[in-house]
Amino acid sequence: MGISLLLYQPSHVSCDFLSSIHTLTLPHSNLQTKQLHWPFFPSRLPVPARRFPRMGSKYVASTAAGEPPAKALRRLLESPGIHQGPVCHDALSAKLIERAGFPLAFMGGFAVSAARLGLPDVGLISYGEVLDQGYQITQAVSIPVVGDGDNGYGNHMNIKRTVKGFIRAGFAGILLEDQLSPKACGHTRGRKVASREEAVMRIRAAIDARNESGSDLVIIARTDSRQAVSLEEALWRTRAFGDAGADVLFVDALASREEMKAFCQISPLIPKLANMLEGGGKTPVLSPAELQEIGYKLVGYPLSLLGVSIRAMEDALVALKGGRIPPPGRLPTFEEIKETVGFNEYYKEEEQYKITGVLPSYEGAFTITPKIQEEGSQRAERVSEPIVEVISPLLEGYKSNYSNERSSGIWSRTLRLKVTGNNGFEKLDVRIPAGFLEGMSTIIPGLGGVNLMELLENASQKSTTEKGKLLLEFNGTMGDKIQGPFTLESSDSLRWGFHFLSSAQTLPLSNLETKQLRLSFFPAKLPVTARRFPRMGSRYVASAATGETPAKALRRLLESPGIHQGPVCHDALSAKLIERAGFPLAFMGGFAVSAARLGLPDVGLISYGEVLDQGYQITQAVSIPVVGDGDNGYGNHMNIKRTVKGFIRAGFAGILLEDQLSPKACGHTRGRKVASREEAVMRIRAAIDARNESGSDLVIIARTDSRQAVSLEEALWRSRAFGDAGADILFIDALASREEMKAFCQISPSIPKLANMLEGGGKTPILSPAELQEIGYKLVVYPLSLIGVSIRAMEDALTALKDGRIPPPGSLPTFEEIKETVGFNEYYKEEEQYKLTGVLPSDEGAFTVTPKIQEEGSQRAERISEPVVKVISPLHDGYKSGVSNKCSSGIWSQTLRLKVTGSNGFEKLDVLIPAGFLEGMSTIIPGLGGVNLMELLENASQESTTEKGKLLLEFNGTMGDKIQVFVEFHANYSTRLQLVGSWLRHGHMTGHISSAG
Repeated sequence: MGISLLLYQPSHVSCDFLSSIHTLTLPHSNLQTKQLHWPFFPSRLPVPARRFPRMGSKYVASTAAGEPPAKALRRLLESPGIHQGPVCHDALSAKLIERAGFPLAFMGGFAVSAARLGLPDVGLISYGEVLDQGYQITQAVSIPVVGDGDNGYGNHMNIKRTVKGFIRAGFAGILLEDQLSPKACGHTRGRKVASREEAVMRIRAAIDARNESGSDLVIIARTDSRQAVSLEEALWRTRAFGDAGADVLFVDALASREEMKAFCQISPLIPKLANMLEGGGKTPVLSPAELQEIGYKLVGYPLSLLGVSIRAMEDALVALKGGRIPPPGRLPTFEEIKETVGFNEYYKEEEQYKITGVLPSYEGAFTITPKIQEEGSQRAERVSEPIVEVISPLLEGYKSNYSNERSSGIWSRTLRLKVTGNNGFEKLDVRIPAGFLEGMSTIIPGLGGVNLMELLENASQKSTTEKGKLLLEFNGTMGDKIQGPFTLESSDSLRWGFHFLSSAQTLPLSNLETKQLRLSFFPAKLPVTARRFPRMGSRYVASAATGETPAKALRRLLESPGIHQGPVCHDALSAKLIERAGFPLAFMGGFAVSAARLGLPDVGLISYGEVLDQGYQITQAVSIPVVGDGDNGYGNHMNIKRTVKGFIRAGFAGILLEDQLSPKACGHTRGRKVASREEAVMRIRAAIDARNESGSDLVIIARTDSRQAVSLEEALWRSRAFGDAGADILFIDALASREEMKAFCQISPSIPKLANMLEGGGKTPILSPAELQEIGYKLVVYPLSLIGVSIRAMEDALTALKDGRIPPPGSLPTFEEIKETVGFNEYYKEEEQYKLTGVLPSDEGAFTVTPKIQEEGSQRAERISEPVVKVISPLHDGYKSGVSNKCSSGIWSQTLRLKVTGSNGFEKLDVLIPAGFLEGMSTIIPGLGGVNLMELLENASQESTTEKGKLLLEFNGTMGDKIQVFVEFHANYSTRLQLVGSWLRHGHMTGHISSAG
């Protein structure tokens, strides 16, 4: 058997080399020659001399820390044996590949489009989305990652931008293909490839971009011409790509072992990549040993991890739908998931930066209300007023390190601290309950080592200055004069700003169910007791009509009977699976998103922008309402407002906001700290304000983590306060027993409650939906089922791949099943609506418009009789007029002439139209609608009365133009008809003249 190679005539040495070719049939052995003549390459690139030099000895990188990814990949390519690279779709799957011991990973376009967008790999995903996903992946692992650059997302300049972007994103290599846009997945229908010259020039552009960046990026050249054209074409292109400078060669969808052998004989010095598409692709699936024997250096597995994740999530959703948690064999424990995501590693590293008390900490030590800068006597009059009042949120239970004897009566005194700058202005004037004495050194480092307790015991109760009894005075490191602490009587002078905090009483649970707490810190504009979930009332019961907002759908769901389950999704694909399984809503969880997108633990590392982007992709992929995890709002109250508005724009139905301090921690892990009561409630108020300002109906879920951070009583108090502040749903995380869950559901019974069934060993007992409904819950969320079973399934798949086996069919869907899940069939069905059939007329080249040159004076007068446009029938024979044969008899022997003159006297239009098009005149000039032109035409005399012919009609248009319609007669006009069709546009007039032929 021979292979046809196309050799160009030396005489055609230009970019027009494709215009003249000869076909020469050579035996396979000739394909191993070291040079073919490629005259189209410029002389500056001596093609025959290029044989993968970057893989030579000078590029053998050491294993020292800081080795660039590209060098690590080149070193791998020079090492003996074949190297496996499973395809990842997010940071978590990449981390699992690295943990399994694979030397490299591929980021596949099919997998990323499916996971990130929930869409098929048909050119819908953009360069920016791929680059962002790739950056998260490369930052999560230390092994080299090869990114899928598709066809470069445009022309040669786009290809250069893509290559440079991939370099900055940290990729070790880029895979570029020769498909035309819109591209198609390699083993699916609809692939079209660029011309040979275009395909080779893409590789040259990529190499130029790499050189301009000073990078060593590995460029993998892929051709899809095996299925789009022929094997011979694929082999030709492969050789041309190698001679152009590609580092690795790849022919996709080779159909047999013999074709794979023929490919590996091309340019034997350049490594080859094999694509083992699992589940029923066109290429036979061979073991790594078999592939190495044929001649391959790299092998990719594009669907193993994505496929087993889909199957595992589908099985998990079936279990959840039946009210069961996925079994332990398929779901890792919570501790195993934490270990996989990186919690333990995080905690170990965090210890290096743990605050030990040696260095001062100012965070949360006091609240500053800036004093207005005043001059002269006004400032002197106000100098005794404190700038700051610091009070205890929970006086009872405060544990002093001092003995009871020494601290007796300590809360009856106040310490006052004054700081005066070297310019004479006060910087600070603060009151602190003496019970906080032991923390003074953390506020003022200069007090470290001073026995303030002894000074306080020896101080007289009588104030000796306006500020009280002076205990200490010294100069700070910045030259400030620091006086204090002063001691004052607390009984009258300490001015509590928040009345509900001034009592140290512990209320019994029954008291917490009263209908009002005294929250005097709320401004009068918000009557706390008046707020009882009004937005869930009848006026918000949305119908199921098309266009219902996500928030309204969620509110309608909350008003419907029963309890509603909402599994947690981490990307668009998992969200689509939740919807397909029949769940009425989904949650986007911070734990799952941080794990999947970043490969990092949920400890406040993921940013608002990353969460928002992930959420947008999720909400666009499904029609069910999605609740997003807003963490603690990513900052202060203004940040919370921005977060809420962003979530509304992203399409969320609800947002979950918690009362943790930054850095936040996962709800069932260590290290949680909560904001003060006032701060926590103000966060909910800020969220409600942001919703109202946006005109939205977003459902606000208020979460408190104070059960584990403080106590059950504190969590119940906060839940009630959140409800009174306006929260739509209440949630206490990490309740420790069924009794605690019941106590929670008794708080504000008119407000729905959310239960978090953390699988695999959380603090909250796992109950069935029926049991939760009986307690009083309305919603139940499953945060780890889908991410957990995905982890276990991918780990098992990687074990199989490591042993040279494809995951078994029971755990891996077929390629057709994966395509159906991702949406290929739906895409193809919709695409048919826009298929070009040739039925519609094409105006390209159908007519010639000769614009009239604007002329002045006599020249214009001489040419005024010349028409601007001539429009004649393309195929008058067979034209079907709506008028009778009698009326249309001889109609093609007559011509209508349309003249439009502007208010300035200049002609705007002068056009001839066959009278056979008479019925379409009103579509050209709307003003003719209702005028019986046919009757006017029948009554017209054969004799022209003006230079333009018989005037039929004259009127002024809406823009002030003078519009005239004439009739002209030509006995042999019908024999002179020529092919044409035209669109006419003139200011306020538009028209389309076409032929039924």
